[in-house]
Amino acid sequence: MINKYWVIAVLVSVTALKSYGADNYLPGADSVYAQQKTKLYKTVKVGPEAFFLPPPVDSATLRKQAVDSWFKNYATSSYFKTATELQTINSLFSPINLYQEPDGKNIASLIQMDESFRRANDYRNRILSLNSLACYYSRKADYEKALGYLQQSVALSEAMADKEQLSYLVTAAAVVANKAGKYNDALNMSDYATRLNMNLHRAIPLAEDYLRIAETKSLQQNYSEAETYIIHKALPLFRRMGSKVGKMHSFECLAKVYERQAKYTESKWYYLQALQMADIQNDILSRINLLTELAQLKSSAGDHKLALEDFKLAENLASQNKYLSNLVEIKGGMGETYRQMGDYTAASNVITEYGHLQSNLSFLSK
Repeated sequence: MINKYWVIAVLVSVTALKSYGADNYLPGADSVYAQQKTKLYKTVKVGPEAFFLPPPVDSATLRKQAVDSWFKNYATSSYFKTATELQTINSLFSPINLYQEPDGKNIASLIQMDESFRRANDYRNRILSLNSLACYYSRKADYEKALGYLQQSVALSEAMADKEQLSYLVTAAAVVANKAGKYNDALNMSDYATRLNMNLHRAIPLAEDYLRIAETKSLQQNYSEAETYIIHKALPLFRRMGSKVGKMHSFECLAKVYERQAKYTESKWYYLQALQMADIQNDILSRINLLTELAQLKSSAGDHKLALEDFKLAENLASQNKYLSNLVEIKGGMGETYRQMGDYTAASNVITEYGHLQSNLSFLSK
């Protein structure tokens, strides 16, 4: 006979097991309960997100990208002014009377003085202050502003007795207008200068006026007229006066006229004639400038190795004679030539040298 207490114990155990299994035991996956229960779980990622490195870029490609980027900025930089431009501006203003030598420290006071002279109708001092302001902004390559000051100075100077000083101002206005891209203004001023110099019987300045007109005509792509002014007007006057400097400038101007037409053979020939004249006069600075221009021409024509030879000759001369601004320009040209040749290592090295020279030049000009 089965003890009733044993029966009760078995029933209690079975009930407990059922209760425990319902809450803690996961039945087979095919059961309805299991399908409902698994909906409560979702897959999660543990740890940081996976990071995939981009494909490696070799140093040569990085160098090429850096060099190309630098020359893109170099070509469009409004700050950059070539050595020859600065030399032209300085020589242009050397015979012009100034109120005082302008620089970044006194420019604000010069503007105030100019306004004071204007209010007082002090024409003589106002002309001098306008000249100083024009000189300052020309050196900064702000040619439109410089031209405005020069035009005011010319208008006031017409009433003065000093026609030679007026001719210098008109000549400066013609050059600055050319650089500002205002070619009609440049031609008008150059024509005015020719009349003044004819009346003053100044043959060499008159011939230089003809060269300036030729330069403007060339920039307007009136190449045949430009050649006429050089060959039939300027050059005969220089020859008559025995001016070797004038002949050198005439050859240089012709070289530029042909270069703008992509007539590289003719252009090279005239650059060589100009170089020969520079050698005869032992004119080191002109030789440096002409070698640099010839090198740039050869580089444009695809003669990169020959261009580098001329650049290096110019570099040696500029270094020996401490023409720092010329060295900056030469280094820029050499770097561009190396880039066109695909020699990005050499181009990168030249860029570094250029940067050091530009920093030194900026420091010295302060």
